[in-house]
Parts: sequence; structure tokens; C-alpha cells
Amino acid sequence: MTGSEEDYSLVRKVGHPPVSPVGVSMLASVAWHLTSLDVSGCHVKAAGASAIGKLLGLSSRLKTLLCERCYVGDAGGANLAEGLFDNKSLTLLSVAANDIRGNGAWLLCTALCHNSGAQVSTLRLDENPIGKRGWDGVCHLIAASKGLHTLDLRACGLHRANSASRLARGLGAASASLTSLSLSGNTLTEKPPMELVRALREMSNLRTLELSSCSLKNSGMLTMVDTDGFGLFASHSLQTLHLADNDTEISHKLATEIAGAIRYNTVMQELTLGVNRFDASGAQELCAALIANSALTSIDVCTLAVLPDEERGCNACWEGLAAQKKGALAVHYFSYGSRSCACGRADECPAAMRFEALVNVGRRYTEEE
Repeated sequence: MTGSEEDYSLVRKVGHPPVSPVGVSMLASVAWHLTSLDVSGCHVKAAGASAIGKLLGLSSRLKTLLCERCYVGDAGGANLAEGLFDNKSLTLLSVAANDIRGNGAWLLCTALCHNSGAQVSTLRLDENPIGKRGWDGVCHLIAASKGLHTLDLRACGLHRANSASRLARGLGAASASLTSLSLSGNTLTEKPPMELVRALREMSNLRTLELSSCSLKNSGMLTMVDTDGFGLFASHSLQTLHLADNDTEISHKLATEIAGAIRYNTVMQELTLGVNRFDASGAQELCAALIANSALTSIDVCTLAVLPDEERGCNACWEGLAAQKKGALAVHYFSYGSRSCACGRADECPAAMRFEALVNVGRRYTEEE
């Protein structure tokens, strides 16, 4: 039992055996009084998801359901959807990393669309290979929902231009409710459709956008930052933008474009450009724009520099920037070689931890190959 008597967690602890579908089903059958249920890491599978789906259909109190890494699968996603058609209390639903595919994702989204009393404001579908049918369901949900504020679609298998175009149409029809959207880990390629960039830019209440690890490379990054008024920096609402780990070489040319977009932006407060490759001339160009910008309060420029001299040159730029801004701008420049950060707390720095995590993931994939 965690929190109050109305909150229950079956999260699997290290060294403990996983809770079986039967155990989850027994809990769900008597959990009508709960307001929060966390079964993450348990072997829920389709059978346990069926019991939780029945709980969703009957409960008028459950507000939070965390069911992550539970081997739910496509059938289990469909079972959960059955309960969502009638539920009017749930506000947060996370089914991350459950191998939910097209049909399960489509049914989950359809249930939320057709339930006029649905209260879900946060939906996490990340790390599920939802496929074309699943993305169609997501687009329909985005366009139809009036109360969805946070949507996490990290690593959901968006990897084709036509899929990105469909998403753009869904975003273009979206209500003004969505404030946070994560598309990190989806392959938007070097030529993301301009209609997607336009749709993201014109979402009037979007505050946070995550586009890290999207394989944008230099040409894709240029599309995103377009300085002619068509890029994301022209948004009147976007306060946090993550563009880390996009296999980008931020040299003088690209840095000049990014600098032009940043210099006069008065809305954005946090920008993540880490785990891309910088050179010293690019860092200098970016620093000049950041000195002129008065809105940004945090920037992540954790550098992937090929040569030690380049790394030292970049770090000198970031140190000078931090000194000149005098605390008005938190500069995170954690370097894998020097293990230092201008914020002075490399061991606790969120940017540094994100940098190491992404680098380690890349190293693991390389070793597997």
C-alpha cells in the first residue's frame, strides 16, 4: 500500500517475483474504492487487462491508472478499451511499453473519442509499436478530444512521411486543449513534412514539444528552425522545445540559422540541443544569440565533439556564456570527456543524465549490431 488507503501500488520491486494475471485480476475485482492504481512491471497480460477493463467500466473513483511494462499486448489493449467506453473518472492513463499494436491502440483512442464523459487529460502510449492503424486512432483522438492536455507518443513507430502527414492533419484539426506533446524516438527523417511543422507551430496552447532522437539531421533541423517565420521558433506559445540527439552537426552554418531563430524569440524558456555535434565556431554563433535573448532560462548544449580541441573550444564558449548571463540562463554543457557542466552539479544535472542515457543507448545498439 502506498500513499493513502485509496492509492494502491503493485509495482514490481527488484528481486521480487512478478505479480501474475490472476493476482492482478483478484485485486481489480475488489478495487472499486481506489482513486489510484499502479500495476507497472506486473505480468498483467491480456487476462489481467480484462479485469482492469471491468474495473474501469464500473469505478466512479479511479483517477490514475499506471500499467507500464505489463505484457498487455494488443488483446490487452482492447480489453482496457472496453472499460474506457464507460469510464467517467479517469484523468491519467499510462500504458507505456506494453507491445500494444495497431488494433489495441486504435480501440483505446476510439473509446476515449466516443465516451462523451471521458475525463482523461494525460495519455501515455509511448514505446508501443502502434503502426498505421494506431496512428490513425491517435490522429482521430487529437482532433476530437476537448480535454486532452498531455500526450506521450515517444517511440511509437512513426517512420514514414505519409504517416507524419496524417499526424499533421490530426494536429491541424486539434482543439486548443493540448499543451504537451512528445514525439521523441519517432523517425521524422531529414525531410519532415512542412505541414507537420506548420501544424505544430500553430497549436495555440502547446507549451512543451519533444522531438529528440528523431533522426532529423541537418536538413531536418533547418526545417524545424526555419528563420523565415515558418519554423517552430515562430510559435506564440511554445515554452519548452527538445531537439536533442538528432544526428546533427551544429557547425557555423546551422548555428547561424538557429541563432537567428533564437535571438528575438520572447516566448521560449527551455531549449535542448544536446547530444548533437557542435564545433567551436557554431558554439560562438549560438552564444552571441543567447546573450541577446532575454526569455530563455535554460539551455542544454551537451556536446558531442569529435576532437578534444573542439570540445575545449565549445566548453570555453559555454563557460563564457554562463558567466555573462550571471544566473539568468542555466547553461548545461556536460561533456562526456571532461564530465563537467557549467551548472556546477554534473552528478545531478538533468541535462547531463539525459546525455549519458542517450549516449549509452546508442552504444548498446552499436554493440548489438
